[in-house]
Amino acid sequence: MTAVHPDASRQAVVEAALVLLERMGLTPADLAAVPQDRPEVPTFAEYVPVVSAAVSAGTRRAYGSYWNRVVDQWGTRRLDEPTPSEIRQLMVYVKAHVVARRNARGGRSAEEHPGGQSGAQGGQAAPPADYPAGAPG
Repeated sequence: MTAVHPDASRQAVVEAALVLLERMGLTPADLAAVPQDRPEVPTFAEYVPVVSAAVSAGTRRAYGSYWNRVVDQWGTRRLDEPTPSEIRQLMVYVKAHVVARRNARGGRSAEEHPGGQSGAQGGQAAPPADYPAGAPG
């Protein structure tokens, strides 16, 4: 087996990136020109109250306990930090620690409504584009 020199491997990665940029119609200069002062993504503890205030009382009743669990577990984390596998792990945790009530469904609702955001199920949770001005973050 022939060992690949680290510099050769790095060069191959750089060349692949340049091909990808070219196919996207971009240059390395385009990347360098992007402003780096993007607003910081809020934490769950900062953003859940914003969402809660923006929804109806019925929606708050339906999802509030899930939002509280997310804040308890990930309150200090930014919205863009959890990976899909971590979201799945949190769903398993919530289901395992469900409080049994007369009308309980065995934690199935936790799997159906992870944090109340259907977009968080299939991939990286993206921060909301319309984060309200003046809100925390």
